[in-house]
Amino acid sequence: MCTVSLLGCGSLGAGATPEPDPIITRVADPNIPWPAAAITGRLSLKKGCLMIGSGVAVWPAETSWDADKLEVVFGGDLAGAPNAPVGSIFKGGGGALPDDMSGVLSKEAEAAVRACLTKTGATYATLAAPQVPWPKAHRPAP
Repeated sequence: MCTVSLLGCGSLGAGATPEPDPIITRVADPNIPWPAAAITGRLSLKKGCLMIGSGVAVWPAETSWDADKLEVVFGGDLAGAPNAPVGSIFKGGGGALPDDMSGVLSKEAEAAVRACLTKTGATYATLAAPQVPWPKAHRPAP
């Protein structure tokens, strides 16, 4: 199951419109291996999309967004990993998302990635997880 939130949290002033939640997450399926490449890049928020370097960021299931602090918050198996604030250098594990995203992303998450690719001009998306000991469900097969 994948979650794509459409509205962020926080109070709004009169006449203000909510900012979309920039978190895009992958399917929570332990049978789909998580790529194990090391990734590093500046985490930024561009046109409502979270980016690592010049790629659209896709996060593990149960990842959320702290709109007040502008940072990615990890949950589920990765709860307790340090948050990733916008502007920081993100170091973690992951890899490039394949062109065929079916099975890895829900239809909603795939649409969100494609929208971010269009809005930002990015040419790829990156699966990204924090640099912590891998949960058993996400360890690469031997």
